[in-house]
Amino acid sequence: MNYKIKREHPFTKQVTVYKFIVNNSNDGTPFTQLKLELQSLLENNLDVPPIPITKHLSIQCRNIHVQHNKLLVFFSWYEDILDIPTTRPGAKDELNEERVENADICHLFMSVEENIIWAFTTLSGQQIHSKVARTLNGLLPSKSLKISFDIDNDYATTIINEKVKHIAIESDINMLALGFPKRNFMSRLLEKEVHAQDLKPFGTLIIDSSSNVKIINEIETHPNLALEYISEDEENLNKNIYIVTKKNRKIDGENLKKRKSFYLRPYGKSKTVSWADVKELLKELN
Repeated sequence: MNYKIKREHPFTKQVTVYKFIVNNSNDGTPFTQLKLELQSLLENNLDVPPIPITKHLSIQCRNIHVQHNKLLVFFSWYEDILDIPTTRPGAKDELNEERVENADICHLFMSVEENIIWAFTTLSGQQIHSKVARTLNGLLPSKSLKISFDIDNDYATTIINEKVKHIAIESDINMLALGFPKRNFMSRLLEKEVHAQDLKPFGTLIIDSSSNVKIINEIETHPNLALEYISEDEENLNKNIYIVTKKNRKIDGENLKKRKSFYLRPYGKSKTVSWADVKELLKELN
């Protein structure tokens, strides 16, 4: 076996594989042709032109593998030109840069079956949802796909059974944006404490049924809505958002996502993983 559930040498590279659901954006129905669409596009021509993301950032399909009803895919996100700081002998305070072409900044691995995706990244573990969505919509721009995290059923059941006490949003605080006058006592006190402790103004916004009963009721009835709200806001706004149940159990966006963790063998100095090992792992996921 080329992967492990627990860390043991040489399986020391932890990866977290997330489950996604792909629907039609227009009507919300499952897009069950995703595997066939991608296979038709990629299998006959692995030299599909790179998907441009920015002026120098692109996505390229590196490899595919068909396993019964699954399509396994390996994508690279790479910079066309990347200047890397280097230190030469005797450099002292001289700054040097070496130009690297087609430098990988993220490896994205996917298993696709009907409208179900399991995916993980190496090199960069940030914004997995954004990377999956931009890759698929870049390959199939005419399909108008909506890619969503699948929800963890255990946490969904907890929310339904325990109900929601409140939603907490931890964030930097702008006192003026909250309506405090510039010389208000609280704003001065906060400013004093922040400077004394060399901190950023930080606080927690509480949303409960007294302030927004509609959203609390929606989340209690359909926890998948909470996942949609929280996961997108956490990724885009870089804020810590979590639900507190009436039994004071905290559930954050990561808890709500259906995911599995494994250990693979690190490959190369960049600590990515080999395609051969990934294929064996993705074949087993259901």
